[in-house]
Amino acid sequence: MASEPHAVDLVVGVLKCMKDSSVLTLIASVCREDENTLELIAQKLQNTPCVVAQADHSTVKAEPGESKNGVKLEPTESKANDYDDATGAGRRKRKRMDYNKLRYQTCKECGKQFDITKNNDEACVWHYGLMTPIFTFAERKEGESLDDYDTFIGKTRVYESSEDESLEARTLERHQFEADMIKKHPEVFRYSCCYGRPLSRGCRKQLHVVKEL
Repeated sequence: MASEPHAVDLVVGVLKCMKDSSVLTLIASVCREDENTLELIAQKLQNTPCVVAQADHSTVKAEPGESKNGVKLEPTESKANDYDDATGAGRRKRKRMDYNKLRYQTCKECGKQFDITKNNDEACVWHYGLMTPIFTFAERKEGESLDDYDTFIGKTRVYESSEDESLEARTLERHQFEADMIKKHPEVFRYSCCYGRPLSRGCRKQLHVVKEL
């Protein structure tokens, strides 16, 4: 006889079928109704300044009370201050105010999401060089006419854009052009930093760097 599915599995199955916006609405609703759920989710998704400072201290020396970015950090509240009124309302309010650091950030170098409390000198693996075409590697694709192939080589050698366009428009157009070329003829391109292919593993390891919004 097959065992009954676990309640958690059932809930996860339902969440997978829901739209992202509906899941967010549900989580927000549950957090408003239950203080313990709010506290648990806050612990999973956010950190206090002191937790962030402890993570920073493992790689960057900072003055007491400051993070590696020079941001002044408030000391943790003592347990005595948690009970500043009989109802406990002050304790709950104080905890929510302390959770003001996002735990999961996006790295501007490798583009991956990372946990700031687990960041280290080998967490980020990326290519610091630029994609450059090497035409001796160019190959005609199956079904590609000689004219199309010659056009590809010509376009990659000399890229031209309208002088009437703004610098921003020309830059965006250039980036789109390069992305299309890399997708169609990946064998031609190599990273200037290590001669690696477009999908090769990064050649530099370092700390993740938070991407500024």
